[in-house]
Amino acid sequence: MSSVDSICVYVADLEAWDSSIHDWYDRVGNKQYASEYLIPKFFWLRGQLCSSKKYYRYKLVPFRPVMSYALNGYDIEKTGQALTSYFEEFIEPFGMWHASPTPGSDHIFLFVSGRSIGVVGSNSTLVRDSFILTPESSPFNGVANPLKTLIIPGPIDLYLELIPPRQENREILFFFRGSITSDRPGEQDFSHHVRQRILDLFTQRHPFGIFQDFVRRSVVGDLDASKFELTLVDLSRSVFCFVPPGSSSWTMRLYLALHAGCVPVVASDDFVPPYQDILDWRAFAVFIAEDDCEYLPYVLHVSLQKLKRGELKRFPESHIDNFMSYQFEPAIAQLATHIESLEENQGQKTSLDFVKEMALEIRKVNTFMPDVTLLLFSAEFDCLQQIAVKRLISIYKFHEAHILTSHCNHIFETEGVLCHEVQSENSLSSWLGQQVMKFESVSKLVKTDFSIIWDGDTILLRPIPIFDELHRVNLYYGDSLSAAYLPNGALKPEYATSCKYILGPELANVSLSRSFVVQFQTWKVSTVRAFLEHVEKVHEKPLFKVLSEYGSRYAQDDKYFSEYTCFAHFALSVYPDTVTATDSAAIPWIRDPFSLEDFGSPGSCPTPELLEGLQRAGIHYVSWERWHLPFPKEKEKFVFLPYVFVFVLTLLCMVLRRRRKRKRKSKSKVPKITSTRTRHI
Repeated sequence: MSSVDSICVYVADLEAWDSSIHDWYDRVGNKQYASEYLIPKFFWLRGQLCSSKKYYRYKLVPFRPVMSYALNGYDIEKTGQALTSYFEEFIEPFGMWHASPTPGSDHIFLFVSGRSIGVVGSNSTLVRDSFILTPESSPFNGVANPLKTLIIPGPIDLYLELIPPRQENREILFFFRGSITSDRPGEQDFSHHVRQRILDLFTQRHPFGIFQDFVRRSVVGDLDASKFELTLVDLSRSVFCFVPPGSSSWTMRLYLALHAGCVPVVASDDFVPPYQDILDWRAFAVFIAEDDCEYLPYVLHVSLQKLKRGELKRFPESHIDNFMSYQFEPAIAQLATHIESLEENQGQKTSLDFVKEMALEIRKVNTFMPDVTLLLFSAEFDCLQQIAVKRLISIYKFHEAHILTSHCNHIFETEGVLCHEVQSENSLSSWLGQQVMKFESVSKLVKTDFSIIWDGDTILLRPIPIFDELHRVNLYYGDSLSAAYLPNGALKPEYATSCKYILGPELANVSLSRSFVVQFQTWKVSTVRAFLEHVEKVHEKPLFKVLSEYGSRYAQDDKYFSEYTCFAHFALSVYPDTVTATDSAAIPWIRDPFSLEDFGSPGSCPTPELLEGLQRAGIHYVSWERWHLPFPKEKEKFVFLPYVFVFVLTLLCMVLRRRRKRKRKSKSKVPKITSTRTRHI
């Protein structure tokens, strides 16, 4: 970083500035424009150290366009005339304007609002070759030279006494208070109507559960100027703070949010983040396209997961002084350094560019994709499963795709998709039967080296990494959203016990520490066959008989085994070079985002518009797992039963006991995949 003294920025006539100028910028509505006062003041004080005018490398023009605009009754034409007068009476006679080969090329102008650049008007030749410092991107549009325009942070200095200390516990999830519309001349398209759309989003009734949750935990409304300090307090109590455009592409609320430790959600396509060469803005801010604001709750859902994982962090407090406080040398030194290197950085990215780049990064996920077979399992094949299959085969180019379901009627016609009707003639429950069926299907149906097993109630929106950079299979273990069966991704004790029994004493030392219950897995076919052979070798009987025997001896219900978990631990122990355990939390997804009552019956389907919104919000897949969960049982209303019912219950228990004994003696049978109803579709 350059020393401030080494580049000597000259600022003239600042001696005449009195305390009334500081008082004007210190008003609540004017604090955000204080950089046109603070930056010249700092350079003027430090510039006195330069020995002679001829050593000044840059000349900063201390014209204050925002203040002049206000004092001229918010009249652009009058303010432009004031700039002309300022040039004629001060800049031109002073003799520095023509000191360089191109007049004014070493001069610096400050335009700290979108309106202030408009005062140039017919005087655009004054700034065309000069340096422009601004928090706006609007000077790119024809008025100034973009190669000499530096986007700078808004000034935080005059807000420091008003913003309360950061809070750890933040009860407000999403916060925005600000002007919704504007009655100022020329602002019919104020904020591109983004603010109004957000207000509508949070004030209208939404049937979807995820919307209801965010609305309940959010504060969104019009700004009461008399309660501005309360707004600053709410910023420090909020997790996410909305930063839409205002009269122009930027507002001071971005830097207020950063200082308060609130993660800004920037929805301004034209906003250009400052100092992109040294600040990784995506590490402490969320960017969303203006047209995607209706999907904001999904964006926040994904961002909240990133915040918990540490991928998204609050803006470091040390950065405030280093970049945004123009009363101190670190921020001015950053400014000086960037002025020196300005012409070398010939392009700055808008906020929308960040959104586009994130989408491109996701599309680059799968670079290695050998021949893979899809196996989609579903109890009932309805429109939800149809959408799931269509999206899977459009994103991944499968060698073959198989659907295993109870019946193949009304299946849509898609080339390369095979449907198999599954019939079960064994004593295993449907829970265990479908788990055994996955092993049997991979072993007998799949002709490729790998197979993806996919739950039919899960719709893929974005590609998921199937292999890692070493071409090992990613076996995904559960996260906190896997709460249907495994709260917080913990390993269910029954799964660990049954797996140890099935794997036998040879693999008694296998560490069973994670649950791999997710909506999909990728299995290597040879490893599946090795797993089945190992089980049969240890127990001298096939897997389905081992499960039946274990269940009758040790289990209280049929939820005692997880095929994904047991197979994953077998593969990680026996074939560690071919697989790797991967945290599914790294893949943003949503489970049951909609309530059954509001979304419709199980036959209802998500619309293409809804799926597009989820995809644009960065979500990789959505699962409607709730459809398969039992309804909660009602609490018993009576504690004591009449003696007659006690007698009936006793008889019933005797009958059930006899049936259980018969069941143990009955011969179990493996689930069959019949070929009589198999058809090409």
